Amino acid sequence: MATYATDVYDGTGSQIEFAVTFDFIQRDHVRVYRIQDSDGAETELTQVASSPLGDEYQWQSNILIQVGIPPTTEQKLRIQRDTPEDQQLVQWTDGSYIVADDLNTSDLQLLYGIQELEDKVNQLDSQALKFLGAIDLTVDDAPAKPVSGDYYINTGLGQVLPSWVGIAGQSVSGSEQVIYDGTAQQWTIVQTPDDQQGVLTVTGNSPIVVDNTDPQRPVISSEATVSVTGEAPIIVNNDDPQRPEVQLSTLANAPIVQTLQGSTLVSTFDINVLSSLP
Repeated sequence: MATYATDVYDGTGSQIEFAVTFDFIQRDHVRVYRIQDSDGAETELTQVASSPLGDEYQWQSNILIQVGIPPTTEQKLRIQRDTPEDQQLVQWTDGSYIVADDLNTSDLQLLYGIQELEDKVNQLDSQALKFLGAIDLTVDDAPAKPVSGDYYINTGLGQVLPSWVGIAGQSVSGSEQVIYDGTAQQWTIVQTPDDQQGVLTVTGNSPIVVDNTDPQRPVISSEATVSVTGEAPIIVNNDDPQRPEVQLSTLANAPIVQTLQGSTLVSTFDINVLSSLP
């Protein structure tokens, strides 16, 4: 996303000079930050006149700065304009001469303030969380084209698949919040306290059977059976005690088969044998 007054560079571990691609009114209106990819922690660098060390930087020209320590491959460097908005850079008094430089400076202060505000709004928009539902990190592959702020709730138990860059191989137990960091181009797990995990606990009394092996997906079943007995010509097949089969042998060897389906007794017979009945 294009910006008006922000330059961001990936650290290489060796680069110490960085270009400033935007205009500014004064050098003091430019700020430099070192950013940790892992957690986004920022350290503002201090401007010095020469030979920067540690968390310091020096202006080489109006389009180039040099930092004391090169950002590592796990860091970024951000150069950002921050024009003062709490004071007038040009103050007018009665009888003042109207000078082009003063007019331009006054207008630029307003223009730059608007641009910097838009940069900040765009940054917030790009980082806004977008909840996309539940996903199993141990079974489902990571989305092919994630966007910064994509947000899921994990339902899996085990190790995260390799496709989840940034969290691959980590152990999860369910209810973790998973967020994509577009700047670092990796996924991050936001840990949830154990006492706040959304685990459903199900209990049941016989004949209800509950399998809580996976607390995120409890399995509920029933051991209820129907006991059916009968005397000739009633034939009962109790091979499946939950669905006993009842047959009534009668009428010229034309069997009527009666099956208990739920609470309904269904009778069937071969209509072709009716012609043989007396």
